Amino acid sequence: ASTQTASADARQPAMVQTYTPQTFVQTGAFTQEANAQIEKARLQAAGIDDVLVVPGYIRGQMFYRVQVGPLNGSPDAGLLQKLQNLGLTQYSVIQQ
Repeated sequence: ASTQTASADARQPAMVQTYTPQTFVQTGAFTQEANAQIEKARLQAAGIDDVLVVPGYIRGQMFYRVQVGPLNGSPDAGLLQKLQNLGLTQYSVIQQ
């Protein structure tokens, strides 16, 4: 009868990679990339840095999401005031 021994790799605990979600403010989602780029430029002109256009599918359709971040925690009062000055009162704080 032969005996099987586990390889050294099999005895090692699996490396677990931890993922820490990051916080963003999403100001809009557009089906046209050009519209997302216009929104990005508008935010940057108002002094808002770190604006991203993030493509992704939502219910099978491509959208271009305009996001500010990643942020250190919740959006600060200065960012919220700049958004309000632009007339952006409906935005989402998201973690991804």
